[in-house]
Amino acid sequence: MGKLVGGIALTFVAAFMLIGFLAGGGAETSVLVRIFTFGIAVGIPGAAGGALLWQHARRTRLTGPYGADQLRSQTHQSEIVKLAQHRGGRLTTIEIVADSALSIDQAEAAMAQLVERGLAEVEVTDAGLIVYVFRDLEQLQDKGKSRGVLDA
Repeated sequence: MGKLVGGIALTFVAAFMLIGFLAGGGAETSVLVRIFTFGIAVGIPGAAGGALLWQHARRTRLTGPYGADQLRSQTHQSEIVKLAQHRGGRLTTIEIVADSALSIDQAEAAMAQLVERGLAEVEVTDAGLIVYVFRDLEQLQDKGKSRGVLDA
């Protein structure tokens, strides 16, 4: 938000200085002095304002309506679902950590979000190992047997 406000402010300063420069005439100064004055009064604020607006637009385009944390979280969840697909729909936290670039805390947070969204369920082995089960992934081999909803 700061880059947007700063960019707009500097652009307005450059526009205001341009109007003053054009209205001032300056016939008594040399061309070199006028070019130098124009560069300092209009060019620098205009370029800085444009750069700030470009950085704001670039950041907005990369993150969309979400913040960087939301985008990172979605990326972690996607990585985990792909890993679960390769593992037959069942994963443990240690498998996630071993096969991805996620820390234990990041893996547990991503799994909690997947469980909350209903994409995974929690099961516990007799030894107490927590296993995350992706039911939809377990049933992927049956997708070739699908029929229309009204054909059932």
